[in-house]
Amino acid sequence: NIKDPTWNQKPVVSREFVVKDVSAEIDKFTLETHGFQYVKHQTKVSKAEFADDERVKAVLYPEVIDLVKKLTGASYVYCYDHQTRGPVKPNANKEIPTENPVHFVHCDQSYDGAKIIALSRIPDKSFAEKVVQGRFAIMNVWRPVKTIYKDPFACADATSVVDETDLAPMPIQADERVEEAWAVGPNENHRWYFKYAQQPDEVLIFKNFDSHGPVRRIVHSAFIDPEHAQGYDRESIEMRCIVSYDQTPPKEDA
Repeated sequence: NIKDPTWNQKPVVSREFVVKDVSAEIDKFTLETHGFQYVKHQTKVSKAEFADDERVKAVLYPEVIDLVKKLTGASYVYCYDHQTRGPVKPNANKEIPTENPVHFVHCDQSYDGAKIIALSRIPDKSFAEKVVQGRFAIMNVWRPVKTIYKDPFACADATSVVDETDLAPMPIQADERVEEAWAVGPNENHRWYFKYAQQPDEVLIFKNFDSHGPVRRIVHSAFIDPEHAQGYDRESIEMRCIVSYDQTPPKEDA
């Protein structure tokens, strides 16, 4: 039972699931019906520039903010972080390993954890308080740097995951504060999906949290596709956004 052990004593178990390719019916999956959505989107950031944090912040952040606003109708989007995953990330005269794909089913923020993120990351703290009092969401925008075969990214249909039985809060130490995610228990009723051979212009947007939406969150994970387990390493970049549907800051900064 995912609810029983304390967060740091929960066993990690492996399970085999059928993960269905969405390619034949990709338009069926939306943020409001399933919690995730694939959209076509070009970026001015070149493949070689994804390792350049400043270039990503200067170019990709505004692009993603505009994309999320247009897709959701949000009044305010703040891109607060990004994560590059792949074999290595060049930096000056040395190579720093980036994060590997996470083969662990989770949701980045619990319902309480989402408020912690919004209140701590939005620069204007008085405005942040207004955001969390209205309808707000936390969404990730996930993009391949090159075509994905190995360790593809899977999302579970939000309607197949039950809060009361499948999710448990998982505290995470983040610098000076404790944040909170969802740990997920295995359930044969979970319905899993991915995009086979996902291209760099096939962007996945998914909800970690929505305060008032018909779909409030999804759980997700990288998974091992036996046909491509020995392929080239996955390279991807994920942008993390706070989204408000009813608040606009006094001085627009997103």
